[in-house]
Amino acid sequence: MLEQALPEPLTKRPSRKRRMLTVQHLDGRYRGAKRAKRIARELIAALGPSITPIQKQAAERAAMFCAIAEDLAARRLRGEAVSLDEVIRLEGAARRAVERLGLPSERKPSNGAPLGDLGVLR
Repeated sequence: MLEQALPEPLTKRPSRKRRMLTVQHLDGRYRGAKRAKRIARELIAALGPSITPIQKQAAERAAMFCAIAEDLAARRLRGEAVSLDEVIRLEGAARRAVERLGLPSERKPSNGAPLGDLGVLR
């Protein structure tokens, strides 16, 4: 019988614990980190002084989603190979994360036109 060479066993690296990262871990060297922190500050301020730790965490998560969605949309507009599906999904995730915070809506009533008062189609 032909003997087959057995593959050598894979050596494993010692496992290192992975830390959970939040917006507080961002050091601000990059534009995306600065933008995420700025959005988080705005959302936390909008929630008011009696914010709970859970609301703060949700605001930070929403801020990170918003910053990533903005970056991805900008890359798409710049002509980079970014899937429009990814942009739309991430924009939706960011919007839902902000909506879950329960902030009062600042939307103005629309006059019935699909794009409101922008006048784009005129």
